[in-house]
Amino acid sequence: MNTQIILKILALRHRLRQRDLWTRQRLEAYQARELRLLWEYAFARSPFYGRFHKEVSERPLHDLPILTKEAVMEHFDELVTDPTARLADVETHLAALSGFSSGVCKRGSSYLGDPDVIMDDPTSDKESSRAHKVPRRR
Repeated sequence: MNTQIILKILALRHRLRQRDLWTRQRLEAYQARELRLLWEYAFARSPFYGRFHKEVSERPLHDLPILTKEAVMEHFDELVTDPTARLADVETHLAALSGFSSGVCKRGSSYLGDPDVIMDDPTSDKESSRAHKVPRRR
């Protein structure tokens, strides 16, 4: 076994367990900060979000306009934060996979060089199936 990997996992486990001791106030502050970072990332990298939330960027989450599934599909190519990801290519990639089950691509398959492309419902039709690149924190 790789000792470095084990040490990293144990350190991460320790940090995550510390969160069990957080007060409600600290947890809510953490959630608000992480949500703001996620929103800023999407706003900066997605042309669609830049327009969709342009006038409401300082409002709380519950005041933001609702993004429907239909709008996501209609604007997929400009909504994604990776400009190289295109809906037609994602659909072609997922359709070509063999051994695709439980929503996770088989080991060794990749889309845009990333082996962690998943689909939220591989048994449903095109209108309700979505592909996601699983982000990796480094």
